[in-house]
Amino acid sequence: MKHINQLAIQLQISPEIIRNICKTLDLEISGDTVSEQVELQVVNLKAAASKENMTLEEAAEHLLVMRETRSTADEEHRFNKRDYIKQRFGVDPETAAPDSFVGMLYQDTHRGTQLGELRHNAFLLLSQEYNKPIVTLTL
Repeated sequence: MKHINQLAIQLQISPEIIRNICKTLDLEISGDTVSEQVELQVVNLKAAASKENMTLEEAAEHLLVMRETRSTADEEHRFNKRDYIKQRFGVDPETAAPDSFVGMLYQDTHRGTQLGELRHNAFLLLSQEYNKPIVTLTL
């Protein structure tokens, strides 16, 4: 935990600016102290703001806009298998016969998604294994 005044001195800004930034970004302030995680976020924001020649408040607002844009963009551009197959073939895949082309295609999309997720998880596990040291030396 770090006192807001110490963080303000470190960043060469006023404590009120830190309070406003934390309020804007919904970062927790406990009395007059902030956690190490909040401190790190504010320090990183200050570094990014300096790099882009922005004030800390402008950087916080920009970050807030980017967060909102990202969350709405994810919802708008989510791929819907059912709608795509319905549009492409003119048949609702959930009402199509399971042994029809559209029915089998729709079932295969579920299997393909599961297989893709399995491959992704396997890749993550293997990449973690390769990052471990092969030999450990003890002195």
